[in-house]
Amino acid sequence: SLSPTASPAQAGSPAGPVPVERLAARRAALLDRIGTGVAVLRSSEFRSLERDYPQDSDYREDNDFFYLTGLEAPGGWLVLIGRKGAPDSAALYLPEREPGSEQWRGSALGPGPEARRLSGIEDVRPASKAESEIERTVLGRGSAGRAGALFLKSGTSQAASPVIRRLVGGSGDGPVNIRDLE
Repeated sequence: SLSPTASPAQAGSPAGPVPVERLAARRAALLDRIGTGVAVLRSSEFRSLERDYPQDSDYREDNDFFYLTGLEAPGGWLVLIGRKGAPDSAALYLPEREPGSEQWRGSALGPGPEARRLSGIEDVRPASKAESEIERTVLGRGSAGRAGALFLKSGTSQAASPVIRRLVGGSGDGPVNIRDLE
């Protein structure tokens, strides 16, 4: 049974932690909406307090990433794979923990059982594998991305990612059908 303990992002919320069942239902609703395809969502990155937003904190999670995972996970990726006539799947990529950085930024959630428990996503992998695995998932022969579409958020910093630029460009087999997640 799942413990009601919240992720740090949900601690102190007046409504309490988002139940894992609700997070799973949100992901299922999105997968139902996309049919056959691959949705790729990137978490936010840390901001420079001096350069970007001096009046703001150094981190605010991407709304959609948080809505679907319940986590604050700088450097994380969520990949949802929809397949008509076959089981859908979700993969969460989280950076490995860095104790040296955590002393300054606070504790972080890395790949492992705690991330699975808090998000309800069983397939949690190290973020160091994200770009190559996402590229294969989307561009591989017979992939859901080729059979359907690649769903991305427009107008976000996600577009600056090298892997997203490669995905949008396609491969030797031609470009992938790109759709907006909004």
